[in-house]
Amino acid sequence: MRIVVVGLGPGPADLLTVRAERILREARRLFLRTRHHPMAETLRAWGVSFDTFDAYYESYPTFEEVYRAMATRLLEEARQVAADPVVYAVPGHPTVAERSVTCLVEMARRQGEEIDLELVPSPSGVEAVWSVLGMDPMTAGVALLDAHQLAASAGVDAELPPPSGAAWERRRGYLVLQLDSKLVAAQVKAVLGRSRGDEQPVVLVRAAGTERAEVRWLPLHAIDRLPSYDHETSLYVPPAEAPEAAGAGEGIEVLARIMARLRAPDGCPWDRRQTPESLRRYIVEEAYEVCEAIESGDAEALREELGDLLLQVLFQAQIADEEGRFDLAGVERALHDKLVRRHPHVFGEARVKDAAEVLQRWEAIKQEERRQDQQAGGTAKGEDRSSLMAGVTTGLPSLAFAETVQRRAATVGFEWPDIAGAGRKAVEEARELREAWSEQDREAVHREMGDLLFAIVNVARYMRVDPELALRDATRRFMARFRRIESLARQEGRALSQMSLEEMDALWEKAKAQDQGGSTRAVSNDGGIRSS
Repeated sequence: MRIVVVGLGPGPADLLTVRAERILREARRLFLRTRHHPMAETLRAWGVSFDTFDAYYESYPTFEEVYRAMATRLLEEARQVAADPVVYAVPGHPTVAERSVTCLVEMARRQGEEIDLELVPSPSGVEAVWSVLGMDPMTAGVALLDAHQLAASAGVDAELPPPSGAAWERRRGYLVLQLDSKLVAAQVKAVLGRSRGDEQPVVLVRAAGTERAEVRWLPLHAIDRLPSYDHETSLYVPPAEAPEAAGAGEGIEVLARIMARLRAPDGCPWDRRQTPESLRRYIVEEAYEVCEAIESGDAEALREELGDLLLQVLFQAQIADEEGRFDLAGVERALHDKLVRRHPHVFGEARVKDAAEVLQRWEAIKQEERRQDQQAGGTAKGEDRSSLMAGVTTGLPSLAFAETVQRRAATVGFEWPDIAGAGRKAVEEARELREAWSEQDREAVHREMGDLLFAIVNVARYMRVDPELALRDATRRFMARFRRIESLARQEGRALSQMSLEEMDALWEKAKAQDQGGSTRAVSNDGGIRSS
């Protein structure tokens, strides 16, 4: 009887050993522990047929019973008279975090049968994790733990989570393998939290050894808040007193070193491919996610999103450093000098009476900086740096863009003397928009709509209302109330698409009556869209 156990490696076929690939290609009786591995599709492409043990996970109450059932089936297959060996393929390496193989070896020895059991290695997911992290586990003193065995001790009031029974060492690092579900992650968090604390920095590594590899630093208390988990998810827990676990004092330097490592020739393939241009979308996305977290009032979400935004700063600084333009220290120095220079009332002898004067001084200082830059010959993309409009970011959201331009012009008195003038201008622009619409002049409608919005922004500025936030809040209120009329319609057994505008308006009024925090006024336009 012959059984050959083959390691499938961490994912891609090019990480298989030559011998492992040959055995897989020639296999006539092939069993995969699970089809949830990239090599399953590769085997199909090679024309190799196979069975899997995935159904066993639903047929037995514990993992131990699952793996023993797998081993029993393999031994039964091997006892059948056949010229070809039974080939059993498992993720990674056959003897690294692979309990089914351990059960197979134990049962084969116990039964005393003449079984030729061969283990054919390929790289395990562990080696792939070390490569992603750029670590030598020997020098780091890292121990391997199985997430499921660790989770089993979650309800035990002991300071002894490692399955081996060894004392829990705060100065030791751990790699927790197969963090494959939210429940397991929560249990692992509970166990690790006893000795390391909820704020212990840890690293989640997903799909190591593949092009989908992800590395994410986060506090221990957040490891059970991911949208998904799988058998390719591992958790690295640094030693409690290691540099990786440093406090805020040297945290930025540690983060900068991590980013440099990710961009190294043997670092992360995705990170190495990025350019300042390719990262622009992520900067915008992260900034908006920070705003969303602020609006939600969720402190933990805000902390995480601020970290994601900081990552983009580190990314840009690292790329600039590689290109010899500037480095993170240069960014820090520039920010330091700017904060000191623009706050003479804090770091100098100047005095101000209120926040409005602070803003006036801020703009005056910026104008002086532009003048000095112009004298020094500095320009940006051919821009006249002496202009009040120099440095205005045209990529701002439209309402914020308009407000910034208006505030710049107002610093030299180019504005209405009071809000009444700004209001009259808005009414005038509304009339001109109506005239353009009545004439069906599309170009004029586009222009007059822009003028009207610009005028409304000006009115908001006089009222000290942030138009960007005001519109966002109004839109969110509309969304919430619209969801309520959808719910009311469902309660009546109908869909909004089946209702007339009058019927929907009636539901809107009902939803408004339920909205204790909303306005008591609502104006419907010709399209039936109501404001809050």
